[in-house]
Amino acid sequence: MSVDLTGLGQLTYAIPNSALVALGTALERYPATVAVAVDPAGAVTGCDVANGTPAAPAKAGAALCEAIVRTGKFDVPDWYAPAMAGGTIALRIVAGRSPVPRRPVRFVAAPAGKLVTVLQTRGECTVAEPFMRLGDKAAVCAAFAKAGRPRLRGSGAVKGAKLRIALAPGAGPYNVWVRQGIQDADTSIVFDFAPPQPEQVLGAADGQISSTVGMMDYPVEALRADMGGEVAVLLGFDRTGKARSCRPVRSTNSSYLANVSCAVLVGKTRFDFAASAPPFDGLRYKEVPIRWIIPDP
Repeated sequence: MSVDLTGLGQLTYAIPNSALVALGTALERYPATVAVAVDPAGAVTGCDVANGTPAAPAKAGAALCEAIVRTGKFDVPDWYAPAMAGGTIALRIVAGRSPVPRRPVRFVAAPAGKLVTVLQTRGECTVAEPFMRLGDKAAVCAAFAKAGRPRLRGSGAVKGAKLRIALAPGAGPYNVWVRQGIQDADTSIVFDFAPPQPEQVLGAADGQISSTVGMMDYPVEALRADMGGEVAVLLGFDRTGKARSCRPVRSTNSSYLANVSCAVLVGKTRFDFAASAPPFDGLRYKEVPIRWIIPDP
């Protein structure tokens, strides 16, 4: 069975960024989308540009595909529970200028300026804009604090706000980025797999789940796309409480959100066994839900 692997593993390949930049600024207006096929060993077996892509972006997509087929390798993390039977990864080539805030930094009303997401986790501020320089992010955070942290929403130690900043004339340098795409946005998915045996399932008497997942772990492409949703995954725990395996169970919004939820939860979730819990070999399983909520604008 071929599945959507976007957001699950790491696709590596070799192509100079300058080669994509040279293909023209048409990418700013029309991103190119490609679908990469991989076999169970992670070898790339094909790459296709999406139908209907205009000529210049399609040329960039073809150049990327050629490099991926020639040099690409997809690595699946060792915690991915089912043996990989091959699948596809979506990639988007986008272009633009890095956002540089006008100094002093000021927040503006829609539609002026650049929309950014400011996150505050345990009192520390960051800006969820991957192509903004660190000094510019710090300036936005300083202005945010000075303005009284407007529109901050959330609960507990994690909060977020969506604001617009005025940009300096010309903004930053022109650049091209290859991002993971989302193939099935706004689609509810139930993943087909054999559930564990009843004796392998952890219950309330065995202990409880503990997790350190926060807003800083929000899947990057979902945050850019204003995508939220509810996901359930099946985590496998050893007797020490460490999560050793994960596979998606269901998602209200795309395979990407489910795959990245596994990547987040397996590293930040453990099972605290009760003192009376018996010893065992291998893994025991627990279905764990997570809800991703976009901060209010």
